[in-house]
Amino acid sequence: MVPENKSLSETTNSTNFDENLDESLIQQNNLTKPEPKIFLRLFKKRKVVSEDQNEVSMALVNYKNKLKHLEEHYDIHVNDIMPDLLHRGDIVSPQRMLGYVDAMMATCATFLVIPLRKIKDISPNHFLGDHLYENRTEFIMFLLGYLVVLTIWESINIRSLLIKRVDDILLFMTMFTMFLTSLLPFSLSLEGHYPGETISVWITCSLLALIELTDLCVLFYSMEHPSVLHVELHTWTKAERRRFRNMLCLQNIFNIVFFIMGSLFILLNHVLAWVFIAMIILMPPFKKLFFYVRRHTISQTKIEKSPFFFHFTKGNISIERVTAMSDAAFAIIACILILDITIDEFPTYQNVLNHGLTYELMHMKKDFFIYFGIFAIISILWYSNHGVLHLFKSTNVIIVYLQKISLALACLTPLAGNMVVVYATNQNRDAKKSILVTSLVIFFSSTFNLIILIYGLYTKEKYLHCWAVGNMKKNKYQQIYTVLKASNFPFWSFLCTLGSRMPVSVIFYIMCGCFCCSIATFIGLKLIFDRLIGKKKFLLRKITDPKIPKNSEDIPTNSENAKNED
Repeated sequence: MVPENKSLSETTNSTNFDENLDESLIQQNNLTKPEPKIFLRLFKKRKVVSEDQNEVSMALVNYKNKLKHLEEHYDIHVNDIMPDLLHRGDIVSPQRMLGYVDAMMATCATFLVIPLRKIKDISPNHFLGDHLYENRTEFIMFLLGYLVVLTIWESINIRSLLIKRVDDILLFMTMFTMFLTSLLPFSLSLEGHYPGETISVWITCSLLALIELTDLCVLFYSMEHPSVLHVELHTWTKAERRRFRNMLCLQNIFNIVFFIMGSLFILLNHVLAWVFIAMIILMPPFKKLFFYVRRHTISQTKIEKSPFFFHFTKGNISIERVTAMSDAAFAIIACILILDITIDEFPTYQNVLNHGLTYELMHMKKDFFIYFGIFAIISILWYSNHGVLHLFKSTNVIIVYLQKISLALACLTPLAGNMVVVYATNQNRDAKKSILVTSLVIFFSSTFNLIILIYGLYTKEKYLHCWAVGNMKKNKYQQIYTVLKASNFPFWSFLCTLGSRMPVSVIFYIMCGCFCCSIATFIGLKLIFDRLIGKKKFLLRKITDPKIPKNSEDIPTNSENAKNED
């Protein structure tokens, strides 16, 4: 055990890990442990004078860097330090489970939009604007439900920063959480259709409370089984782990109290009840804000005594998990679009018998064109989002919540596509509203993606890769291309929004023109980009390719390259 009077700088090379781990191999990996005994006095006032504050700060920075490196290569590290013949069948890596969680959560969140896409069932005498206003509760429930589901996803991923291994019990509890989450689209759809009923709110509160109770069971179980925890917690005593567990359980307890209050206040005020339920969305950022203030106001000495705790309280989800969930969400949104053709507008047997299959398919050509257009929009939104997220090496709560809102708005594109099919060619005010809603959905979804890029460029190397912001002078064309690519859809969708104020006879053509111009802009930017940095690409290839002489000073042009190839 490390003595209590040692600082982090003195214990940086300590190797007091769990007895099940090979100590010599740990020393080879040059990993460190935080002070376990001092954790119980983390928030007590204690005067500790450091002999060399700069040395302590550097040791703390080195420790944080080692934690980040360990987070990226955790599975490799654990496999290296464990005996080769030790069976790993029961306690395994959570990566497959997290991938399943990403896909399941993206599916549950995206399915919330399915009840909203029934635009074609509106009576011909019913205006689109009146329909949207009358069903505003369903739209609110969709947005609220989407954020609630992704908040559960965020909680599971943050928990995976602490629980680095899963066994059969943890897998069972996680699957039970997935089952409860899959029922949320049903309960939230009930609330959207029947906002005056209390039973739908009670069902939603019961599901969310059970999810929080399951999360509490996961925390209690994992803290009693150190083998599934992060290696930095293996030398903590049982009392220290329990204190840590109690601190983590506060959020779950508060959420359960909010759900109980919401289920009670539904008898008095419907809006106030949903305010309590919506607190689950605000609890993670509030908790992170509290710990952010705590980290920046507490003394450096106290942070030094338990650096893993303060590192964990940042709760930054890995960029791989964010991109995996986003890819799954975009894929499901694109697949939902085919429901309009395969279910709603699918040729019936009687119509085919009366008119023939060719006639029925020709009658559906407008649906096919709109399906292609909306599918292309979803693909471009994914491409723009991919072009932004691949620049990031890590995330924080701001990036995650901006991504959540962008995905929630992207889920409304099937609804926008149905509006265009039904109303865009009509010569009335509904045509304007359908194009206005469609362009606004695309504009805000792509704009939040652009805000993520701007935030990354503002924070620079803190969240972006060094190559994404380094050497702005030499990489100016790459930087310009990245910003223009992310600004393409916001620009053209904003023009389409302004175009919806034009006469009804031309707004449909304005929408089609903006769509075609957005695709042409992507292609044009890529061609210009290749032209401007083609020489730099050759320079990089010349440096890395051993077949190209490194002493050649002149970079040949495209024509010279063609002659050389001939």
